[in-house]
Amino acid sequence: MQSSNDSNTTRPDGPSRIQRFIATLATLVVTLAAVGGFYFAARHMPTNQGEAAHSVATTPKPLPPQSVTLFATASNAAPTADNIIVPAGTLITLTVTADQSLDNFQIYDIGIYAHSPYPFSELTTCDTGISCTYSVTAQGMTKTYTGFLQDIGGKILTSSSDISITWLPPQ
Repeated sequence: MQSSNDSNTTRPDGPSRIQRFIATLATLVVTLAAVGGFYFAARHMPTNQGEAAHSVATTPKPLPPQSVTLFATASNAAPTADNIIVPAGTLITLTVTADQSLDNFQIYDIGIYAHSPYPFSELTTCDTGISCTYSVTAQGMTKTYTGFLQDIGGKILTSSSDISITWLPPQ
C-alpha cells in the first residue's frame, strides 16, 4: 500500500519529484536534439554561391550544334569532302552532318545550298537528326554546294567548306 508521501504520485500541490525529473530530462533531450540539428545543418550548408552551385546535382544542358560538314558520295565511292569530277549523269548524294543531333534543339536547321553557277539556291533543310541529304545529277557543268546551320529566322550561323562537283560532258 502506498503512503500519501510517495514520490511518484501526483500531489495536490503539483507533480512529484520523479515526474519533474522526467520532464526536465525530456526537455533536455529535445533541446540537445534541436541544437545538434542546427549545428549539423550549419556545418553542411554552403558558405557562398560558388559552393551552392557545386553542391546541387544538375544535368548539364547540351550545347547547341556548332559546326557542319558536307560530304559528297558518288555511286560505289566513299564519301568525300573534296571536289570531285564524275561522268555525265552520275547521281551524287550530298550529306550535311552537324556536330551533334538537332533533336534537343527546336530552333536550328541544317541544310544544303548551291551557289555556283547560279546565285544562292537552297536545296533542302532538316530540323531533326544529325544529317540531311540531297541527291543531284547533271552533265557538262560544275556546281558548288555548301552545308549550313541556321536559326529559325533563317540566319546562317555556320557553313561547311564548299564542294564543287564537275560532271563531264556526255560522250
